[in-house]
Amino acid sequence: MEPRLVQVDPFTVRGIAVTTDNTREAGPEGKLPELWGRFYRHPIWTGRGDGIPVVYGVYHRYEDGMNGSYRVLAGCEAEYVQAGEDVEEQGVPASTYAVFTSDEGPIARVVPETWMRIWEWFRQTDSMKRTYQVDFERYDKRAHNPERAIVEIYISVHDS
Repeated sequence: MEPRLVQVDPFTVRGIAVTTDNTREAGPEGKLPELWGRFYRHPIWTGRGDGIPVVYGVYHRYEDGMNGSYRVLAGCEAEYVQAGEDVEEQGVPASTYAVFTSDEGPIARVVPETWMRIWEWFRQTDSMKRTYQVDFERYDKRAHNPERAIVEIYISVHDS
């Protein structure tokens, strides 16, 4: 799976967040399923003419690359989410991103599989290095059916 490179303009996401790490997420103590369940059980986005806005999973505050803790914010672009007690805001900086697209399938399967392919791809390549600043999952209309979802994962990389 070869990624495509894109330049992303800055934007801000508001939502709810947890701190976790890959070891925790590989076992039964993972926090991400609970985060996403809470996000969809209690929608925080405002109404919009075309339904659900694009949803983001923003990964930031990396402690030690893929080996340490990081924060994940489940949310939407700030203009669609009102501030609230549990609502956090995270900027996504302008940067070059390597974009990996999942296969179509159940969201609970294709997202972790795509992350595993991403980790393997970066282990095997010398052409790009991750910044470990801000990465994000993008859930557009192709992900509205959780059994037949396609998700894009944007990984911030150093400009060559």
